[in-house]
This record gives sequence, C-alpha cells and structure tokens, in this order.
Amino acid sequence: MRGLPAWAEDRIDTLEVGEVTLQLVKPCTRCSIPSRDPCTGEPSTGPAAGATQIPVRSDLRGVTFGENAVIVRGTGCEIRCGAQFRVSLD
Repeated sequence: MRGLPAWAEDRIDTLEVGEVTLQLVKPCTRCSIPSRDPCTGEPSTGPAAGATQIPVRSDLRGVTFGENAVIVRGTGCEIRCGAQFRVSLD
C-alpha cells in the first residue's frame, strides 16, 4: 500500500515536509467554489459538490473535506511538488 488510507487526515496531528511543519487544527467544510461556473461565477446547475459525501463526511458545520492547517515551523519556506513527508498521528 502506498500513501494513506481514506480519511486518515481525521487522525493526523502534524505533517512534516522538508523544513515545514504543519499542524492540522480542525475539519474543513467543503467550499462552494467547485459548484460554480469559473467563467461567470454563477452556481452550477449540476449536483452540489460533495453531495455524495453527506452520509459519511458531514457534521453540524456541513460536509467536511480535509483539514485546515497552521504553519508551526518553516514560514517562508517552499514545499515542492512530489516532496516526501512524514505524518504524526494523534
């Protein structure tokens, strides 16, 4: 198996990527941007983004999709595409 299993972000405390350490602080609700036409900004006529996730990824705030994080170490450093990282679970 490569990578992390589905919804592992729910249990991650920190991510270390090179000189950068990110701490995951709270669930992130699904934003409305993917449900909007990028040219007009108008709501899409298709199904709502995340509608299929409601049974398994929702709470009182709405459908959650990942985690918000804060920079603990490495402000101003770059994270490059493909960089190796370490995960600390809580």
